[in-house]
Amino acid sequence: GLIGTETFLYNGLEEIVFREFPSVKMIKEELLKAGAKGSLMTGSGSTVFGIIEDKRDGERIKSKFQERGEIFLVQTVDKSFKEEEGD
Repeated sequence: GLIGTETFLYNGLEEIVFREFPSVKMIKEELLKAGAKGSLMTGSGSTVFGIIEDKRDGERIKSKFQERGEIFLVQTVDKSFKEEEGD
């Protein structure tokens, strides 16, 4: 599982951005409240992501945020994944 996910997700710039743009903080909090196991602002705040364990939960959470901008549901790729020649 993803227990303790928040303990290793860190972006020191969040505090500053959240003060100036409370809506970014609100999105992070709403993702967590909706069931994300973790959430973090990327870089300087162009994106906020949530970590979800189950695709159905991801679809449910995605639908809650659909009206707020571009929302993507993605899956991680195994580190051993390699593209085959000619693809």
